[in-house]
Amino acid sequence: MATYVRRNGEKLGPFEDAQLLSSLQQEIFSYDDLALRDGWTDWKPLRTLFAPPTAVSKTAPAPAASAVAPVAEERIWVGRSSHWNFFFAWLFALLLLGLGAFCLYVYFTSGGQPWLFAPGMAGLLMLAYIGIKRARQLYIVTNRKVEVQTGLIVKDSNEIRVKDIRSINVTKHGLAGFIGTGTVEFSSAATDQAEVMFLNIAGANRVRDLVTNLQET
Repeated sequence: MATYVRRNGEKLGPFEDAQLLSSLQQEIFSYDDLALRDGWTDWKPLRTLFAPPTAVSKTAPAPAASAVAPVAEERIWVGRSSHWNFFFAWLFALLLLGLGAFCLYVYFTSGGQPWLFAPGMAGLLMLAYIGIKRARQLYIVTNRKVEVQTGLIVKDSNEIRVKDIRSINVTKHGLAGFIGTGTVEFSSAATDQAEVMFLNIAGANRVRDLVTNLQET
């Protein structure tokens, strides 16, 4: 059956079906071009006569298994030397502050010499000493290492990776040891020489158990 094709406003044909199919395969005509056959009253797309070839579906390649992201390092425990380590310093500071308060009372009520400020100033200096002494060392346990940071502004660091720790020792002394304060020593070799030491920390046994659990995970 003769068929006409309209393209770019021009009527082409007539064509036989075999000619049209060949022209479509060679992409001379498009399946969206309009056609008119004998007996039709309206122009219709060529796709109504010839079905377009089904697109060959290509199976998308499976995405490559994503690499397991490394576990980020995070702090699990952070501490400093217990205040029990400065028991006598605290006692001396409190005595000086008490004496300083009495001297201030005498100074303002009865008059006196400027040296009456000395005990209070000495007590404040003792408190500053305790604060600086504690601040100089920071003890850190992460999921990867145990570390001692020393210094106020410029800090030195001494550390051992958790997986390299071979021995953990806890030593306690006196009343402070009775309430759980002690020194935790970490060594990467089974020797008496500790490479990292957490000096006089509260909950020494708890820190030891924490690191032991990290070694087992």
